[in-house]
Amino acid sequence: MALMNWNQHFVTGIEIMDSQHLGLVKIINDSAPILALAYKRNPAHADILLDKLSDYAVFHFKTEGDLIRKYAIDARHTTHHFSAHKEFADSIVSMRALYQRGETLTGGTLLTFLANWLVFHILGEDQSLARQICAIEAGATPAEAYEQGNRTQNDPTNDALTQALI
Repeated sequence: MALMNWNQHFVTGIEIMDSQHLGLVKIINDSAPILALAYKRNPAHADILLDKLSDYAVFHFKTEGDLIRKYAIDARHTTHHFSAHKEFADSIVSMRALYQRGETLTGGTLLTFLANWLVFHILGEDQSLARQICAIEAGATPAEAYEQGNRTQNDPTNDALTQALI
């Protein structure tokens, strides 16, 4: 049984982002049964999962950075987006440090973190980025695209919590 089901709320319309997001959902779903246990019961899986998350972060954040530069995305979005990336990477580093020191890092802690990241970054930040890219492709300036992209942005919590975490 999947912890998270891919659905229309995750789709940005930017193929490379969507395929990476789908990969993250797969990582989460593949890991969910094992993460229900404490890492002490399966330390090899913890290492593999943390490696996959680190690899995902590097690849995905580079992709988004390339898109942001290519489309000259407004600095208001860029600053916040890269700050969210840094928080994700810092959290992975912190969790790995806890694990390596032998401190308790439960699968539940990691699943909660990943679910929150998926809901609030992908359904919020990345959807906004995709709307801005579409607006720029349609002829808007980066500043106009920022306004358009955020005008239609909803707090993703309502739909996401009822649809994404089924």
